[in-house]
Amino acid sequence: MIDVLSYVSSQHRRDIDVADADLLDPNSSSPLPLEQGEWVAADSDGKMDRITSSSRTAVQVWTQRGDYGAQALDKVSVLFIGEYEAETDMYDAAETYAIGEPLTAKSVTIDAETRAGLTNDVTAGTDFIVGYVTKTPGDDGKLRFRKITPQLSA
Repeated sequence: MIDVLSYVSSQHRRDIDVADADLLDPNSSSPLPLEQGEWVAADSDGKMDRITSSSRTAVQVWTQRGDYGAQALDKVSVLFIGEYEAETDMYDAAETYAIGEPLTAKSVTIDAETRAGLTNDVTAGTDFIVGYVTKTPGDDGKLRFRKITPQLSA
């Protein structure tokens, strides 16, 4: 889930082919279907696939799970260009977060499933920072963050 708090009209969204149509099938068990708020990146063919490690080209999924239009076109809608502030449940809840802390997107465990989400487990010189914490998770289980253009962590 992603709840964009910034003006959505200022975001550049794109519909891009997926590497595996099963990523859009809400009943798929392998691979797990993409969830809104997960992170994807283009593969060598320019098609979107769930990321497993930090990526300079990581973008966040806007399409909701089970969207029939996405399934028919084999395309996923992503927030492609632009900075924004949002809340998400696609993050590593096992970590403790602090306001202003850098975030990267990579494989994390969410509800006993491997997903592509945010974490503050940033490896300097290897991982790309995609945002910063603007509000720590509360009782609602959401992490608020400001998305930035990805930059290599120092």
